[in-house]
Amino acid sequence: MKKLYFVPFVLLLVCLSVFSANAQNTFDAKKRKPVAVNTTSLHAKKINGSGARFSNPALSKNSRTFGIDPKQKLHRVLHVEGGHPAFIATKRDVTSSRVFVRKDAVTACFDYLHELSPLLHIENARENFIISRTKTDRNNGTHIRLQQNYKGIPVHGAEVVVHLNSFGEGEAFNGRYITPDNDIDIVPSVGRNAAVSRVKADVFKGKPARPLTALEKQLVQYHEPEATLCIYEDNGLVKKSVLAYHVVYSPAIHKRLEYFVDAHTGTVLHTINTVCLVDGPKVTTANDLNGVSQTVHTYQVGAGYYMLDGSRAMFNATTSVLPDEPVGGILTVDMDNTFGDDASILHVATGNNVWNTANHAKAVSAHFNAGKAYEYFLNNHGRSSINGKGGTMLSLINVSDPDNGEALDNAFWNGKAMFYGNGNIALKPLAGGLDVAGHEMTHGVIENTANLQYEGESGAINESLADIFGSMIDPDDWTIGEDVAKLATYPSGAVRSLEDPHNGRTTLGQPGFQPKHMNEKYNGLEDNGGVHINSGITNHAFFLLAEAITREKAASVFYKALDDYLTKSSKFIDLRLAVISAAEDLFGTSSNEVASARVAFDAVGITEGEGGDYEDPLPPNPGAEFLLIYNTDPGNPNSLYRANVNLVRVDPLTTTKFASRPSVTDDGSIAVFVAQDKTIHAIVTAPGENAEEFVVQNETIWSNVAVSKDGNRMAAVTGNEDNTIYVYDFVTEEWGEFSLYNPTYSDGINSGGTVYADALEWDYTGEYILYDAFNRIENNDGNDIEYWDVNFIHAWNETDDDFGDGTIQKLFSSLPEGVSIGNPTFAKLSPYIVAFDMVDETTNEYFILGSNIETGETDVIFANSSLGFPSFNKNDSRVAFTVEDGIELYHTAFVNLNADKISSSDTEATTLLESSKWAVYFTAGERDIDDDDVTGVEDEQKNISMTCYPNPFASDISMTLTQEFVSGGRVEVMNLMGQEMYGVEAQSSSEAISMKFDDLPAGQYIIRINNGKRVGSCRAVKVR
Repeated sequence: MKKLYFVPFVLLLVCLSVFSANAQNTFDAKKRKPVAVNTTSLHAKKINGSGARFSNPALSKNSRTFGIDPKQKLHRVLHVEGGHPAFIATKRDVTSSRVFVRKDAVTACFDYLHELSPLLHIENARENFIISRTKTDRNNGTHIRLQQNYKGIPVHGAEVVVHLNSFGEGEAFNGRYITPDNDIDIVPSVGRNAAVSRVKADVFKGKPARPLTALEKQLVQYHEPEATLCIYEDNGLVKKSVLAYHVVYSPAIHKRLEYFVDAHTGTVLHTINTVCLVDGPKVTTANDLNGVSQTVHTYQVGAGYYMLDGSRAMFNATTSVLPDEPVGGILTVDMDNTFGDDASILHVATGNNVWNTANHAKAVSAHFNAGKAYEYFLNNHGRSSINGKGGTMLSLINVSDPDNGEALDNAFWNGKAMFYGNGNIALKPLAGGLDVAGHEMTHGVIENTANLQYEGESGAINESLADIFGSMIDPDDWTIGEDVAKLATYPSGAVRSLEDPHNGRTTLGQPGFQPKHMNEKYNGLEDNGGVHINSGITNHAFFLLAEAITREKAASVFYKALDDYLTKSSKFIDLRLAVISAAEDLFGTSSNEVASARVAFDAVGITEGEGGDYEDPLPPNPGAEFLLIYNTDPGNPNSLYRANVNLVRVDPLTTTKFASRPSVTDDGSIAVFVAQDKTIHAIVTAPGENAEEFVVQNETIWSNVAVSKDGNRMAAVTGNEDNTIYVYDFVTEEWGEFSLYNPTYSDGINSGGTVYADALEWDYTGEYILYDAFNRIENNDGNDIEYWDVNFIHAWNETDDDFGDGTIQKLFSSLPEGVSIGNPTFAKLSPYIVAFDMVDETTNEYFILGSNIETGETDVIFANSSLGFPSFNKNDSRVAFTVEDGIELYHTAFVNLNADKISSSDTEATTLLESSKWAVYFTAGERDIDDDDVTGVEDEQKNISMTCYPNPFASDISMTLTQEFVSGGRVEVMNLMGQEMYGVEAQSSSEAISMKFDDLPAGQYIIRINNGKRVGSCRAVKVR
C-alpha cells in the first residue's frame, strides 16, 4: 500500500516562522522561472481545478455531441441544435431469432416519435408532423421525411427524418424542428398581394422594374411571385416564431430571391439570393507530386480559386465564411515553412483554376489524399469526415520542424489538422503518399472513437490501426510509405510492411524493422514504450485475417472493434477480444470470420486471455466532508468560507481576495490559491485548526495554482501567457518548467499553437496534471485558428522521483466547431471520470459535461447559465458548481449524478449558498491509495523495504532487504502489466539476494520477493 504521509500541523507552524524570517523570493528573468519558494511542505492529497479564463476564441459554427438519455439507455443523442436533439440513434436487439410482427411504416414512424417524446418534448407527433416522403433502401430500411406544421401551417426549415430498420422499428431520428410560441395568430393581417408588393418594392428600391421577356420567363420558370404562409422562426425577434409569407421571386435570370415577410406587419424579416453567379465549387485536373494527373475539387470566391473542396455532402455553404472558415469543407493551406512564434498559414490559390507549379503539386497531392480518405470512411464505414459529424478536414503543406524550422522528415496529425513535411534525409515530400495521409487522418478517427492512449500497447494499437486503414485507403499493396521512402534509408522501398513487418531487415533498430510476433516485442521505454515498433505485431495479425477473409471484411471487423469495443487503455489482449466480438457481431459466432480472427492473433502470439479492467475505483476517504466557497458579496469582508455539506456551520477563513479557485490536498488539511495581487498563498483548511495563512511564492506574476494530492508539489501558471506550466517540488525545493505544445503521432514531432494554460489539477498518481489551454495558429490570409481544449501533461515521474518528461495527451482530439471546454476536474473515487465546462460560442450556451476517459463517453451534467467550475463530492454522487442569475450575481448550486457519474437527471439545480462561487468539495481525512488503485501496476513498497542495485542493470542484480528474508520464498519478475515474466525459489536467508537475468528482454520490471508472510518489491530497468 502506498501511504500518503502528511506534515504535522505543528511542523507547519515551525516552517511558517522560519520562512517569515529568511525567505527571499526572486524571479530569474533569463530562465523565466521562480527561484525561491516558501519551502513549507503542504501536507496531504486531494484537489479540484482552478478558475479557467475563456477569452472568446474565434471558433467556427455548429454544435456539440452529448450522451445517453438516462431514462432510456437505448437512445443516444448524438447532436443537439437550437436546444433540441438533432440526431438520435437507437440501439435495438436485431437478432434474427426473435419473433416480430412488422408494423406498417406510418404507424411505426409515429410510434417511434412517441417513444422519443421524453427527449424531443413533442407531445403529439401526428398533429405536428406530416409525412412528405417515404423511401426504402437496399437493406430494407425505411426512411420517412416529415414536415412540421403548426395548426396546419408549415414551419419553414423544420423537417425531420425517421429511420426504421428492416423489422420496422425506429433506429434513428434526425433533423430540425422548433417549439413555436403557443399564441401565434395564424390569421394574416396582410394579404398575399400586399406581401408581394412589399418584396418588389424592396428589390427595386424605387427604380422601375424591367418586365421579363417570354424567353426569360421560360428560363426562370417564372409566371408570378409565389407567396405561401409559413411559421418563420428568428431568435432576433421579440416573438421568435411568427406567421410570415414565404415569397419566391425571380426578377431576372440571374436572381432567384426568397423573402420572408411578417404576415401581420408587412415587415421584411429575411432575404436569401439562391442563385450563385460566380462563387462555388469547381473541378480541375492537375499533376500531383508523383506526376499523376488528378481530378481535384476547388472553390471559387470572387476572382480567386482556392484549394477548398465544397462538393461533399457535409459542406454547409450557408454557415461557412469563405474561404477562411468552411464548415464541412476539405481545405488545404500552406505553412510556407514558417515555424515557432512566426508560424502562420496562407491560402493556396490561383486566379484561373490552373495549378501547374511545384508548390501546387504538393497542394494537389495533399488535397486529393484528403478527399480519398473522406471517401473511404464514408463509403465503407458510413463515417462522415474524421470526427464522424461532417467536420472540416484541414491539411497544411510546407511544414518545417516546429522546433527549429529545418526540413521535416515527417507528417503528423495534431488533433486539428494534417501537417505535411517536405522530407529530408529518409523521406521525400510526405504529401506524395496516399497511405501516409490515410495513416495520419486515421489517427483523427481513432481520437474521435476509442481515443487510445499513445503509449505502450494501447499506443501500438493506435499506430497499427492508422497503418491498417492507411493501407485500405491506398489498397494497391501491403506497404506504408512506398511513394515517399528513400532507398538509402529504406532498402525495401517502404517505411513499413503489414505483410512482413521485418521489412527486409534483420534486427530492431534498423529503419523499417518491426516485430511480427510477441516473442520479438520491444519492452523498453523509447518511442513511448514502442508505439511505432510493436505496432508491427498487430499489423501482421490484420494482414493474416485479411488474407483469410478478404481485406474489406477484415477492415470492417477492425473498424467495428475500434468504434464499439476498444477503450483508451486497451492492450493487445483487449484488441484480440474486441476483434473477435466485432466479427461475431458482423458474421455470427460460428462463422469462418471469427475462427480466422482467433487464428490470426494466435499466429502473432496474442493468445486467449482476459481483457483488462481499466475503471478501478479509489478507496473512499473516511473523513468528514466539507466545502470551500468563495464569497462574492461586496458588503462582506470575508472571502473564503469552509462549510460542512449541510451548511449547519459556515466558518470564515480569510479576507484575502482571490484571483483563482483554491486547490485542496486530499486530506483537506491545506489549500493553495493565487491572491488578487498575483502571489501564491496557502491556508490551513482542516477543521479544528486555526486558519493560518502564508505566502508560498511572492512574485506578483501568477494567475493559477494547484497542489498535488499528497501536498508534495504545486503546479502554477503566470499571467504572462508564456506557454509554460511551472512545477515546484517542496521536497527538493526545485522548480521544473514545461513548455506546452499540441501532441502528434510522429516520433519526436510536436506542433505549436498553444498560447497559455489556465486551470490546473493534479491526478491521483501525482504524475500528471490536467489543464486547459488556449491555442492559436495565425493565418496571414484571414482569421486565425483559435480554440480552447483540455490536456494531460506528465509532470512528475514517481519511479525516478524526479520531474516528468512533459509529454502531453489531449482529453479530446478535436471539438465541434464553435465549442470551447475548460475548468476540468477529477472525480473523487473514479480517476477515469472528469467534469468540465463547455461553451458553445455560436449560441452562447453553457454546459457542464462529464466524460469517462476510458470509454470516451461524454454526457451532459447540467445546462448552466455561466462558467461553472465543477467539483465532485466525496462519493461522486453530486457535482457543485457556480451559477449566474443573469445580472452578474453568482451563487453555488449542485445537481445529483446518475450512476455513470457523467450525467444527471436533475433538470433544476439546488442552490447551496447565494453570493458565492468556486465551490470545492474536500474531505478532512486520510486514505491509503494502492498504486494498483490508480495505475494497475504493483506498488513499489509493500510490507517491507527493498532496494535493487545496480539499477538500471544489464545482467546481474541484487536485492537488499531491510529485514532478514526467510528461505523458502519466491523471486518474481513481472512486467508493468503485472504479468509474470520469471519466477524462481530463493534459497538465501541473508539480507541480500543476487540474481542473473541474461534472457530477460530490455525494459521496465517489478522485482518482488514473497515468502507468504512478507513482501518486498522494487522497480528496475534492464538495459540490454
